[in-house]
Amino acid sequence: MVRGCKRAGVVGANISDCPGPHGAACHCREPEVRFYCLTHAKREADRLFSLEVRKGGRCEACGATTNLQCSHFISRRYLGVRYVRLNAECLCFRCHKRLTERPLEAEERGRRVLGSAVYDELRRTALTFKGRPDYAAVIGEMGR
Repeated sequence: MVRGCKRAGVVGANISDCPGPHGAACHCREPEVRFYCLTHAKREADRLFSLEVRKGGRCEACGATTNLQCSHFISRRYLGVRYVRLNAECLCFRCHKRLTERPLEAEERGRRVLGSAVYDELRRTALTFKGRPDYAAVIGEMGR
């Protein structure tokens, strides 16, 4: 096994090759295993979630159709709401950067778009969640 690949943290999903940089010796590359290591499971879950959010094809703030990104109302650092669809919206690079640099405006936008009750519930979930998400479930759900 290649150093850095967390074999103990293997997350299962019906996915073939791991796209990671661990090299040919990594268990992620063994087709019969069909698992991602924890690091690559998180990366794949992020990729699939971002694709899902950007599927609308336009910025939800200004309507732009290029340079689209997945933006979270509550920071994706809070793992309890990282993959909650209500917590994310599709923004162009310009709008995403503006809201990232202006957190008070970002919170106002979140409350306006979601409503204060939903925003507060997401915030509560973010602050009380312990552990880590079920990456296999996220990958399975988004990968359909």
